[in-house]
Amino acid sequence: MTPGTPPSPDQADPGASRDAYLDNARLLVMTLVVIGHALEPMGARPPFRDIFIFIYSFHIPVFVFLSGHLSRDTLSRPEALRLIARLLWPYVFFEIGLEYIDDILVDMDAFTLSIFRPFWIMWYLPALLVWRLALPWLVRVPFILPVSVAAALAIGFARQVGPEFTASRIVTLLPFFLLGHGTSREQLARLTERPWRAAAVVVMIAGAFVAFHLPQFFPVEWFYGSRPYVRMMPHPDWTAPVTRMAVMLAAVAMGAAFFALVPGRRLFFTEWGERTLAIYLLHGVVAKLIQATDFYAFAIPDFWRMAIMVTVSLLVVYGASRRWVSAVFRPVLEPPNRWFHRRARKA
Repeated sequence: MTPGTPPSPDQADPGASRDAYLDNARLLVMTLVVIGHALEPMGARPPFRDIFIFIYSFHIPVFVFLSGHLSRDTLSRPEALRLIARLLWPYVFFEIGLEYIDDILVDMDAFTLSIFRPFWIMWYLPALLVWRLALPWLVRVPFILPVSVAAALAIGFARQVGPEFTASRIVTLLPFFLLGHGTSREQLARLTERPWRAAAVVVMIAGAFVAFHLPQFFPVEWFYGSRPYVRMMPHPDWTAPVTRMAVMLAAVAMGAAFFALVPGRRLFFTEWGERTLAIYLLHGVVAKLIQATDFYAFAIPDFWRMAIMVTVSLLVVYGASRRWVSAVFRPVLEPPNRWFHRRARKA
């Protein structure tokens, strides 16, 4: 990916210019994404639901925040075309592949493709495309951050807005993208100072306490950002946007705590953070193939089921972050070089 058009939070300048702190943050939040998806099929019973809610309370907002943090608010026509190509190319392959695996192997049903209704994890690529293309204009709007928050609260009342074109998530998560873009590297660095790190531990403990004590009737869909209010409550009233605002504020607090606890020095896993887009896309394939084996229906104790899936998640993160794995899957992760450069020159 070119530094000028970062299509995912795993893009930064290569080599010595890479920021170890940001690579660590990318890798750690991506690990939470993989673990969260591994726990999701385990049902609504404790402790799976509680751990799932804790992870989902901040991991996607943090992921989107990082995307905004690494995005420039200037975009030339050639850069825009490169961005479109680099995001839509893997989207088409993985959208088709994941839907095929889910329909044929998991549900054992007929294959149906809804290319304009992103399947499962695939919402991120079209959402990122819209955010990146719109950013040069969004930054010109006065008070764009509070305006985006108001839009995120209001769109929940639109019953017809949902997963199609990932419209709901584009609007609901836009404030985190803008917040990330408006946050400087120096501001993130200040979060890692000792007083803030101590406070971050308290915030994380408090967040875990709340997650483990939320009533069972509280829908986890509040953390998805992809559903209208009517899907969470039969008759949405003023409490619906208040609830969404509370969820967003919790994500900000938990996200700040996350960034405060991210190590800033190079560690053995820092390099893995250079390839989080490959991890994100490939882990979805592995997760669906595991579902196809009926593993989640096996009669084993919950503790061991969770331990197995967390271990598998870590192995998937490690495996998908290997350079040779990215090289093997490059044909579906990136447009062909000749095709790409030919169109870039025409632009």
